[in-house]
Amino acid sequence: MGLFRSVPFRIQMKASMNVNPKQRMAAHGKLTQTSCFELPVRCSGEASRVPLGEMPYPVGDPMVTALKGSNITISCTEVDSLPPAKTVWMRKDKIINTTSKYIVSDNNPNYKLTIINVTKEDEGTYFCHSENPLGRRELEVYLTVKKPQDLIAELKPAHHPRLYGSAGCETWSVRFSPDGSYFAWSMGHGIVRLLSWPLTSKDSAEAGCSKEKTLNCKQMVWALAFGPCLSTRVHALHQNGRDHELLLAAGLNNGVIQVWVVSTGNLRFTLSGHQAPVRDLLFTPNGSLTLVSASRDKTLRIWDLAKKGASPHVLRGPDYWVFRCSISPDSSVIASVCNLDSKVYLWSLRSYTFMRHLTYDHERTMASCDFSQDGALLAIASYHSTTGWWLDLWDPYTADVLTRVEDCEVCAYRSDNLLTSLSFSPVGLLLAFKDYRALRIWDVERDKLVTDTDYNRASGVCCAFHPHGGVIATGCRDGHVKFWRVPRLVPSLKHLCRTALRFSISTYQVEALPLPKKILDYLTYRNIPKQKIVYCKEHRR
Repeated sequence: MGLFRSVPFRIQMKASMNVNPKQRMAAHGKLTQTSCFELPVRCSGEASRVPLGEMPYPVGDPMVTALKGSNITISCTEVDSLPPAKTVWMRKDKIINTTSKYIVSDNNPNYKLTIINVTKEDEGTYFCHSENPLGRRELEVYLTVKKPQDLIAELKPAHHPRLYGSAGCETWSVRFSPDGSYFAWSMGHGIVRLLSWPLTSKDSAEAGCSKEKTLNCKQMVWALAFGPCLSTRVHALHQNGRDHELLLAAGLNNGVIQVWVVSTGNLRFTLSGHQAPVRDLLFTPNGSLTLVSASRDKTLRIWDLAKKGASPHVLRGPDYWVFRCSISPDSSVIASVCNLDSKVYLWSLRSYTFMRHLTYDHERTMASCDFSQDGALLAIASYHSTTGWWLDLWDPYTADVLTRVEDCEVCAYRSDNLLTSLSFSPVGLLLAFKDYRALRIWDVERDKLVTDTDYNRASGVCCAFHPHGGVIATGCRDGHVKFWRVPRLVPSLKHLCRTALRFSISTYQVEALPLPKKILDYLTYRNIPKQKIVYCKEHRR
């Protein structure tokens, strides 16, 4: 039940009669046919009569707790009133209407109030106010706001959205520089901000400091990438020996790619060729200035920024928008996924040709992809509007699905929950994935969720690990960025040996080794669970 506050309203009463639905309908029809309600008072000279009707009686949870920075929905139900009551949400004697801060849902008899980006100022009492001619009652709901333990810091956009979910304000991309000293944030409205890492307290509060740089791209920014990316696994002889200054590439809504100098914040040059928004950007992890771009024009392009004016290599073949791409750690393979294509494309980065498909057996929308740090696993995120999302781990050499992670099968939000991004950690075998409800980090080797924030429903759209581990950043649909603490796990010696071996040889070469089957299964990741269901906190067993 709940806590109620009854307020006098001329004649206030609650009928104690127990009537069946037919009698209730008859009584309700009788009331609507007369000019006044049958109350225990004289009306138009008539004698007093037995009261027919019910005062409102809203019910719900009187105590609600939310974490700072999350979105929280409080609700109440009112089914007893006769005639039907009018129900509104109130705070401090003012009616709450839908704004950029609040979303009010009136789906009689269920009434919901969603508070966007909860702050400490939102803590307090809210009233579900129901009223009909017989009287009025209010369900009192007290909201407590707490700070998430895993939340390290938060960056707030300079321009808040006019309405929640309005286009143009989203943080579509967040990136750490390869050495971890810079953080780039596409904060919506065509603005990119560069911050020194780690953040100061002033950065967290105001998203600004003397070393901060603001890049005005003048177009919506879909993708960001730092380069060059030096690799500790590629031999120095195979990396570009020249010292290149750190660059930041930005993929824009008009198909243009802008390349900025990080140290000065100046625009170095622009790359033209794509005919639609650039959805993803990546520098090859071999120390070179090779940039791969994926676009809604159904192509991928490979740019050599060290050769000024050189034409890009264009990879064609998909029939749908190319949403995401990933480059193998040895810079030999590009994996890409399209929005409505139920397959993964693998391309050779050495010959610039198509290699093979990884094909699904049923329709789904592809969302993201990423290689593990040894290149032996390829994670693919996909979803369907009616059956939820899937996260699959493929062997890119043999085209085998090694394991499948599925969305909560009993979750009430399943039909509108999408898997938006995923990322392998550069340290250990951790896989982070972000859906509309939560950020989760899965320790693949131990088959255990080590992080499950479940704090920010319907907001997260991207995530990125710090190159040294320990921190992951998430970008939100309302323009915010949040930094979460990642558990520091020491990789096992077995895993380090497997990673070193698998970086150099394929699955077929491993299977040809004269080793026991148990060791072969471990080296080829055949020992991980075949299926896993990630239940939300509400339905966790």
